[in-house]
Amino acid sequence: MDTKSPVTVELREVEDFVAFLKSDNKPALAALIGNAYKWEVTPADVAFFFDHTHANLISMLKMPRNNDQLEAAIGQFLGKNKMIGFRIGTDPLQVKERRRDAQALSEVKANSKVKFVLDKFNGTIMQCQILE
Repeated sequence: MDTKSPVTVELREVEDFVAFLKSDNKPALAALIGNAYKWEVTPADVAFFFDHTHANLISMLKMPRNNDQLEAAIGQFLGKNKMIGFRIGTDPLQVKERRRDAQALSEVKANSKVKFVLDKFNGTIMQCQILE
């Protein structure tokens, strides 16, 4: 019995796998898997982690055609067939971006000129985007 702990493969290698899928003429599958923020590889299986905002993609990946193509691609990429699993988690990068966006919005709302205009015209901020 193998008692090794799972080997976590971070985002960089998910991107390598996506590049492999694209090179193997599977752009739709690459687009779906590209939304995973990490994957975990154990001797017996592979688990892809999706942020809760992308959880709806899991059902698309479980469709027979996509699942069969994904199993074959993992076998080619890792050199061994493995069971596939999907997990829902919280992507640390997405959390960081959400905090940054919330901070930017609060700074805009705190601006005295913005407050004046919103009060004067009974306005609402519909979208606030950081321009870089």
